[in-house]
Amino acid sequence: MEYSQTIPLNGSVEYVVKYLSFAVNKILYERGIYPEEKFTERNIFGFTRKFVDIPEILEYLNHFFSQLSVWLLKEEVDRVVLVIGSIRQNQDLERWQFQINTRTQSVAMSTENVNSEVHGIDAQINSCITTMIPLEELCSFNLIVYANTQCDTPQNWHECNEHYISNAEECILKSVSTPCHEVNLAFCYKQL
Repeated sequence: MEYSQTIPLNGSVEYVVKYLSFAVNKILYERGIYPEEKFTERNIFGFTRKFVDIPEILEYLNHFFSQLSVWLLKEEVDRVVLVIGSIRQNQDLERWQFQINTRTQSVAMSTENVNSEVHGIDAQINSCITTMIPLEELCSFNLIVYANTQCDTPQNWHECNEHYISNAEECILKSVSTPCHEVNLAFCYKQL
């Protein structure tokens, strides 16, 4: 399937949400947030990857990505952040930031181009994670959306702090492009 200048915004939003779901699940799996047996394999972007298979977490993620799609279609989001924190210490350890830029003009590209960029990010995430110290304590995660202050916020959503990590190591990774969006990934982590 070839993307063209006429691809609507919703096709690009679908790809962005699919990519973010892929990246969040990959990070949760690779960082050991849940035991390996709590993940199942799915084919996405041309390769098999692990996705969390815990009903409560699936419900949370599905709700999150569904609302994110609504906001992206209205161009009300510019960032999504995955925060991993120590439960025992009540301290943020990692912050994975996905900066979402909406293009003023759609760009033609093929699914092969998008898949190739995702494969590149996948390799970079692997490379970064292998250099990090394993998380040996019980951790949790939180997803944060940076949305327009005028957007409609669901009743069960609330504002939170930005979860910045002081004195952190920082790394900027490649971006992923769709016809209407560019998603840049950066992360920082606390040296343990």
